[in-house]
Amino acid sequence: MRLIEYDAAELTPAAWRSGGAARAFNPTIAETDDGYVIAYRIVQVDSEHRRIATARLDRDLALVPGSVVPLSDEVEFADPALNERALTWHADPIFLRLRGSLYLTWNDGANRPRNHQFLAPMTADGQHFAGAARELATRDRRSIEKNWTLFDVDGEVYASYSYRPHRVLRVDLDSEGTVIIGTPVATSDFASEYERVFGIMRGGAQPVRIGDSFVAMAHSSYKVAEGRVYRGLLIEFEAKRPFRVRRVSRAPFDLPSSIGAQFKHEKLNPDVHDVIYPRGMVRHGADEWIVTYGVNDEECAIAVVPGSAIDAAFGKPVFTEYSQWPGDRELRPIGPKRLLRSADVPELPVFWFDAKGKLFDGFAGGRRFAIGNFGDIASRWVSKRVSGVNLRNPLPGQPRLLAIGSVLHRAQDGDVVWGSGVKGGSAPLEPGIDLDVRAVRGPISLDYLQQAGISTDKVTHTFDPGVLLPHLYATELATSESRGGDRIIPHYHDDLIMRRKHPDHSDSFVSVDTTPLGMMRAIKGADRVFASSLHGIIFAEAMGIPAYWLAPVGGEDELKYYDYYFGTGRTDVKRFESLEEAMASEPMPLPEFDIEAYLATFPHDAVPRLTTATVAPGQRFEFKDWGALRLGRFFSAAGFDARDRGGIWMTAKKAALRMTVRATPGEQLEVTFGVTPSGAGPLAGGQVLRMSANGGPVEVIRWRKGGRGQARVTLGFTAESAETVLQVDLTVDHLARSPRLASRGRLGRLAADVASAARILPRRGSVLTFVSIASLSQSA
Repeated sequence: MRLIEYDAAELTPAAWRSGGAARAFNPTIAETDDGYVIAYRIVQVDSEHRRIATARLDRDLALVPGSVVPLSDEVEFADPALNERALTWHADPIFLRLRGSLYLTWNDGANRPRNHQFLAPMTADGQHFAGAARELATRDRRSIEKNWTLFDVDGEVYASYSYRPHRVLRVDLDSEGTVIIGTPVATSDFASEYERVFGIMRGGAQPVRIGDSFVAMAHSSYKVAEGRVYRGLLIEFEAKRPFRVRRVSRAPFDLPSSIGAQFKHEKLNPDVHDVIYPRGMVRHGADEWIVTYGVNDEECAIAVVPGSAIDAAFGKPVFTEYSQWPGDRELRPIGPKRLLRSADVPELPVFWFDAKGKLFDGFAGGRRFAIGNFGDIASRWVSKRVSGVNLRNPLPGQPRLLAIGSVLHRAQDGDVVWGSGVKGGSAPLEPGIDLDVRAVRGPISLDYLQQAGISTDKVTHTFDPGVLLPHLYATELATSESRGGDRIIPHYHDDLIMRRKHPDHSDSFVSVDTTPLGMMRAIKGADRVFASSLHGIIFAEAMGIPAYWLAPVGGEDELKYYDYYFGTGRTDVKRFESLEEAMASEPMPLPEFDIEAYLATFPHDAVPRLTTATVAPGQRFEFKDWGALRLGRFFSAAGFDARDRGGIWMTAKKAALRMTVRATPGEQLEVTFGVTPSGAGPLAGGQVLRMSANGGPVEVIRWRKGGRGQARVTLGFTAESAETVLQVDLTVDHLARSPRLASRGRLGRLAADVASAARILPRRGSVLTFVSIASLSQSA
């Protein structure tokens, strides 16, 4: 294997040399009429820009004098609205030969709020742009996208989006507009030990067609004691759909370097130890390959590799778990009368912090909450009693009611805010977040929302809903005995410290590890309350008991206390440094609470929206939680008569799942399912599953015999109204017996008895493990 290395100074364009010493690295390569052309990154010590240059090599791979071109200075973008980072940060170019023409792709790193990959046509010599650069993207793109490797088959252009699973996109180069959209056309997964040892396989050089396969030089990274190591690896996949991977390197491919882990400059990435980063691979005659790569983010290198070394690097053929591709026939949907749904009893999703079982006073005492923090529990108690509706834990991404607590920083789109507050150090809310705000704890919380551009026009009062508890539970409280004297209610961070410091007042201490009613009963009749617990103060004042604010000793943030006091119209706040100081002082005057006015602010009109059993973009449901989260309220089903910790199982060859999706009419949406095959013994030919959404295109997943990999199936649909019915139909070719699942009960109703259910021995097909909904309109 022959190694050729290049001097970074010689590869730096003359126009850029004023930027100081340069790193020239991560070269890609393409063959031209008179030799080769390389494109590579330039990073200079005195410049914040990241640039791309090109240079010509002769047939012997020597640098052609005077051929270096400052390529990125020439770039023009199709999108005029790109930010400064996209215009000045050009990283990791890859030459691509597509349909006989030369292209270059690159990315703008960790740009925010999302980065970009660009594709631009090149002149025949590869040294200049031949057109504007357009973005490469998928509709369901992640915030960071890079390492796509494009290839063509029979005039169609595809991209390897990921290698495991091998997700392949169709790329329409003939489309118009500033963005070229990649559309999924095939996915296949395979078993390999490589990633377990050497990290995730990611894109590198363009795949090269060899007979009925493509061979690609990819890369992976992994940690060693000294830092992160980057290495190349080889992947071979079929040159036809579904582009199944055939072979993978047994270990990282050994590309040579003369400097090892040595660095000439300060590391661009302080976490790395040693970098070999391949970006180009072309044939060199009949029996050799040229591989281009970066060394330690500083140098360009080329290895001339014998073909025998490429063949020897591959391990045994991999076992393909499953393949996935668009189907060519429609599925006949199951009629809605056959789909069962659980009784739709309204339940209000309320956000609250459940402290039960969590450490009470850190590791100092090792105690844990037996009941929970009464102030957090109060959010559920007051919401239930005022709304008159049963409560439940919110599902991920679902709009919720936020009531008692310093939880405004946790607000998300669609939430309803009633009396919540902010705490010190809270990060700003996401720009554009849509909240329905009816009341907040105090003016500091009000300002926090207004600074985020959130409307507070509906706010007529500032108060903590905890003040309503004595009124709402007056009947229960009336039967409790009163006891005079003092009460001390430490914040749970302070509890152990204060009890140890004041053993002479041990009979006066009240733990926050109780229910709201338990707290009210504990302080009923007290002459004074001394508290570092905010809700200890609030409950006391709501019951007409003078309260003294004790400065927290366990590090609890103090902004929320001022927020509460200011919200009650008291700005001359007394804060006592010690219990002794407080006991020798006068308390703050008690506030006046307008209970009826506070109750009138409750968002009764928002309850139907929050309790409606619909799903929305951004939500994800784990089907293993079907029973715990009562998901039967959200989905009606047919042919899914068994469930366990794996998910919900098909028990008929035809099945369907129906839901109501809340979205904007015309909105483009995607529903994604996690699907695994039957695990009940081997099936003769594996298993084939077909899925479609609302009668749309069919997605086909074929698991090989013994395959167990989870497929991710994404189906597109359009919202026809504000509440669109989505029905996903499924067919499977084989069902397998599963005595273990026979006693799990039918979906939406329990089996009458285990004995009779066991005799039924239902067969099962594929299992749905999760579903998530995404909006393409919002992400575009």
